[in-house]
Amino acid sequence: MTEVLVGGTEAGNANGPAQSSEFNITASFVQLDSSTLLISDQGNRCIRKFDRFSKQVSEYAGSCDPTQRFYSRASYKPWEAFNSPGRMLLVDNQVVILDRVGSDSLIVSKDLNSGLVNTIWDVGSDATDFVYEPTYKSYIVAERVGVL
Repeated sequence: MTEVLVGGTEAGNANGPAQSSEFNITASFVQLDSSTLLISDQGNRCIRKFDRFSKQVSEYAGSCDPTQRFYSRASYKPWEAFNSPGRMLLVDNQVVILDRVGSDSLIVSKDLNSGLVNTIWDVGSDATDFVYEPTYKSYIVAERVGVL
C-alpha cells in the first residue's frame, strides 16, 4: 500500500496542511534533520519545507511565485528566487541546488550555519544532475545524454 505523505493529487501551489498542500513538479528532496524535508518545487520555482511533526508545508527558499522568472544573470537573485530548481543535495551542512537561468545552469548553495549564499555559474548548459566529490570538495555536473 502506498501512502501519500505530503501533497495533494492535483498540481498547484499551496502551503498548509500536508495532505492539502500542492506542488508543481517535485524534482528532488533532502532530509534536513529528524523532522524536516526540503522539497524542490520546480514548477513553482521554490524550495518548500515539510515539517513531519506538525504535518505542515511552508516556503523555505524562493518566492513560490510561478510567474516570477529570470532571463539573465544580472537579474538573478540567488536563494530569494529560483528559475527551475532541480536536483538538491545536503553536503557539509550546506543545501546545494542545481538551477537554470535561460540556457545557463548554475549551482546555488547556502551554508546552514552562517547563512552565506554562494553561486557557481557556468556548470554546463545541458546540466541535469550533479554529485559531490568530498575528496576534492567539488561538484561534478552530469550533462544530458540523448538515447536513440
